[in-house]
Amino acid sequence: MLNVTVYGSCVSRDLVALQKKTMNCIDYVARQSLISAASKAQEPMLDTELSSKFQNEMLAGDFRSDAFQRLHTNATESDLILIDIIDDRFGVYPFGESYITPSAEFAQSGVRQSLQLGTHIPFGTDEHFELWMPAALAMKQSLSENMAKCFVLSAPFTDASLDGTIVPEALFRNATVWNQQYARYYDHLGSIGFNVIRLPSKMAVSTKYHQWGVAPFHYVEGAYGWWFDRIVETMPKM
Repeated sequence: MLNVTVYGSCVSRDLVALQKKTMNCIDYVARQSLISAASKAQEPMLDTELSSKFQNEMLAGDFRSDAFQRLHTNATESDLILIDIIDDRFGVYPFGESYITPSAEFAQSGVRQSLQLGTHIPFGTDEHFELWMPAALAMKQSLSENMAKCFVLSAPFTDASLDGTIVPEALFRNATVWNQQYARYYDHLGSIGFNVIRLPSKMAVSTKYHQWGVAPFHYVEGAYGWWFDRIVETMPKM
């Protein structure tokens, strides 16, 4: 059984879930963009409108900017560290000397009106990328000697589905635009030493039979199986 720490979105989480006979998730850091993770910690909002304990924990983690500390803490126990940057798509809001990820959970929490936020910095803009690059380096530094255990899942957005079901756009951008914007982010992660495993575009197909429904980054099971096989082939031998 492989112990896995996940920092990312449903893409990495679903891979682990589909390989539950061989993978055990020891921590899942979600809805925390890299820029937020690398920024100054803030006190979490305790009074939210979220009913889910997990959603509240995700939101609190984003305020605390705790991703890198959790990666560092869990690295020794982990055989694998799976990373994806799908949740970076939300961009960030400046918040004092820090940044907040405007995730769906943040929007639903009811805390926004009580915060003095700066102007939204959209994903894909030069301003966002300039903030993101040092955040990516900070993540590498938090992993230090455990980089060989890390695999970044390069997850192409798709508008194709298995049975022709319409795949809704994400945040009003189509798959082509998203993939063009993400390209330099994945290239940068590769350039600083991360092992980026790029799912072939022909395998990036969504399906209404996915546990969470059809979406640009909810894939057929074969896609997750392809990633798993590439990871097993490449991971350090124990």
